[in-house]
Amino acid sequence: MPETLSMPAVKVFGPDERTLIATVNPVTRARTEIKPQRKKTDVDTDKEILTDILTDIRKDVKALDPTLTENDDVFKTAVLIFSALFVGTTVQRLAKFTGYPPAFINKRRINLLKQRIWRTRGRSIHRVGDDIFEQDPETKNWHANVVGFWLTVLVAEGMVEVVEGGGDEVLWKHIPP
Repeated sequence: MPETLSMPAVKVFGPDERTLIATVNPVTRARTEIKPQRKKTDVDTDKEILTDILTDIRKDVKALDPTLTENDDVFKTAVLIFSALFVGTTVQRLAKFTGYPPAFINKRRINLLKQRIWRTRGRSIHRVGDDIFEQDPETKNWHANVVGFWLTVLVAEGMVEVVEGGGDEVLWKHIPP
């Protein structure tokens, strides 16, 4: 009876020295190509993460006001305010992230820029951090400032304007229809 050689296949790696591209049988020298399987890229992972973030934002807005539906303009504006913290304040980024029409976003963006709550450069958001989130001086934990958040939404909707007070004081003024 002929002797059977039991030798492990030789693995052939690609130029990155990590990707297995083939195996070679050392006895028969037969090469078996390994078809590369599509791996998740950073872009895929980022898309999944951003989708999860948008889902969480929508849940948070519903929790803040259960009477709103996802079709309400105020609901969408609230989602925009939170979304800007993750993707910046440009119309293109917000439209891509939220799926809302650019015209809808731009109207609110203009209101926020006029009131200097948003700035024109990338992710820079002026007052949003102060108005939406507060840090507990004792525990140093951050929590939502619900009143500041809804006031920011009303500014974006064009119902309220910011009137600068003395020093760091910020006053909010209703805009008559």
